[in-house]
Amino acid sequence: MLDKIILVFDCLRDPRDLAQVIHLALAANTKIILDAKNKGYTEPHPRDDLNGLDVARKILILARTTGYKVDLSDIKVVPFVPKRYLKEESVDCFIDSLKELDAVYKKKTLNAAKKGKVLRYVAELEIVNKKPSLRISLKEVKKDSPLGVLKGTSNKIIIVSQTYPKNTPYIVEAPGAGLQVTAQNVRRDLLAQLFPIRKVVPQKN
Repeated sequence: MLDKIILVFDCLRDPRDLAQVIHLALAANTKIILDAKNKGYTEPHPRDDLNGLDVARKILILARTTGYKVDLSDIKVVPFVPKRYLKEESVDCFIDSLKELDAVYKKKTLNAAKKGKVLRYVAELEIVNKKPSLRISLKEVKKDSPLGVLKGTSNKIIIVSQTYPKNTPYIVEAPGAGLQVTAQNVRRDLLAQLFPIRKVVPQKN
């Protein structure tokens, strides 16, 4: 009997996924973005790391793997930064404009800390009346929760099901960034395309 999925949370990171870096830091986010861009971690235009679409594609894969027919348009995405900032075409002007948000995110971080919480940019897949509901947004989570303790470049997926209730969820965690990890994953994907796994068909007696 297959287990029934009820809820999926994930924090999936990428060397260029700035949203995952910024919300873990109390420093002014424009400084973090500029530093990451100078190190080559960002997309050519950093807004492509902050609009939430990269995270949306990942939760879309999880939803489809679970068996639901969904598209990007079915996901409610709240960008990491307000949409009006994402319209700026100039990279330098875009980064400079984000200085207006430094105080805002610092206040959000401090307010969360006062409640024993931290900020995480979270993708959620919830099954409501047998239909998938997908959303992505910046959330406050308890500091000692599975997402709250997430550090470094780790990926984490939290699955709540009939077998694994919310107080004891099924958790998958592994490194999600770094040259070696990325290279190994790309190599595995390429090999899977070149040498697809053959389905074993049981022989009849």
